Amino acid sequence: MGVERQREDLAKLAEGLGLRVVSWFEDNDISASTRSRKCREDFEEMLRAAARGEFSTVLAYTSSRLTRRPRENEDLIGLAERYGVRFRYVSSPSFDLNTADGRNVARILASNDAAESERVAERVSRAAAQRAAAGMTHGGRPAFGYRTVVNDAGQVTAWEIDPERAGWVREAVRRVLAGESAYGIALEWNRQGRRTATGKIWTPRAVRRILTTPSITGLREHEGHFVSARWGGILEREVWDRVQALLIVPSRRSGPRSVPDGRGKYMLSGLLYCGACRNIKLTVSRRIKRDGTRCAITVCSPASGGCARGSIDLPLLEEWVFAAFAAALETMQVPAPPQDDTSQAAEVSRAIEADTRMLSRVQDDYYDGTITEEERQRQVRRLRTRIEDNQTTLAGLVTATHRAYIPAPQEIVRQWPDKDPKWRHAMLSALIEKIYIGPHPAGVPHHLARRKTETDQEYRDRNTAHSARMLAERVDIRWKI
Repeated sequence: MGVERQREDLAKLAEGLGLRVVSWFEDNDISASTRSRKCREDFEEMLRAAARGEFSTVLAYTSSRLTRRPRENEDLIGLAERYGVRFRYVSSPSFDLNTADGRNVARILASNDAAESERVAERVSRAAAQRAAAGMTHGGRPAFGYRTVVNDAGQVTAWEIDPERAGWVREAVRRVLAGESAYGIALEWNRQGRRTATGKIWTPRAVRRILTTPSITGLREHEGHFVSARWGGILEREVWDRVQALLIVPSRRSGPRSVPDGRGKYMLSGLLYCGACRNIKLTVSRRIKRDGTRCAITVCSPASGGCARGSIDLPLLEEWVFAAFAAALETMQVPAPPQDDTSQAAEVSRAIEADTRMLSRVQDDYYDGTITEEERQRQVRRLRTRIEDNQTTLAGLVTATHRAYIPAPQEIVRQWPDKDPKWRHAMLSALIEKIYIGPHPAGVPHHLARRKTETDQEYRDRNTAHSARMLAERVDIRWKI
């Protein structure tokens, strides 16, 4: 029954009893049953207000609407005994809690209400478990990429694939497997005017959510393991396993000079090495130019045992590397990944799934008292170590096959300006092993002096050509292919 209808009936009850309503207390959409774990803030405030003497009578639609929890019923009895508060109901018999018989009736009703509430909850839980075990829908909003099938009575009977949104899911999967970040996908979808199932803008978390639900593989989770669902899968299980592996790789979420999902990360991160020290990675620093602007440069940091050489203007280097990368794409033949990677990735993924279920059982055994704290800690450490090792293995299997998902050369060039640094880094690292930056030639200026007879454009062109010659001399790209 709606809150407004109850208000009307309670107002009539107050009028019939000659009472004036001084306060309304409503915990709308919060169950009064013993199974509910939500705090009933208005109920607690009602108890405090009654104890302060703000009113002498509590009106409710029924005693079970007031509470179905025996513990809370004792609080109501306490109000009657200590403060003389009376209780009146629209559709329940009223009884005097200041008498033993009245309290006995109240406790019996509260116990019956609690038992009935728990029986209903058990029936609902059993029905939900049966639906899950049979691979049926849970009855709520369908997973993204699906739409509901409704019968003549207006009841949801099944899910079916939504061709348009399923296409979005497959597109996001291809892009993630090619190394693009959830942030980049969300950014582009929002620019295109695409929205989530609830009409909201896309966020990295929302993109990850639609890709990590097992529903898109035609599976649903039941008691810690997957069962075949009655709706078709948008993806193959092996492809979904690859996506999960990529999305749990820690380096996708954090790292030097980066923030979650690759925003702000340099596209050459992890690829640059000092040409003099050979095996020491260059770090990225920032400096202030003479004109007051800030720019990024690479540094062979002495703090890491470097030689303090290898400094180079990062934006210029990025442009030069991309030009070399685009030219190489035209001539290189990118090999397909090994044929057995998929089955191996699926096997490792299933091992992670099994260990995760085992971890939950260990925690349950501890709380049930069947194992000691020392045994629990030992098993948890062992399982977590194995899970982390398998996650690293799975991430390596997936990362090694990125080359199979690289777009065509002309597509990379077309998409490059609109993509984030994470996607660019993935494209480069699929084909580039290392980029060595040699020291600047001795006696050669970094920037040429301006000639008196030069125009601004002539001066810029001459400096650009000089920088290109220096880059070609200093930069050595080592390709994987």
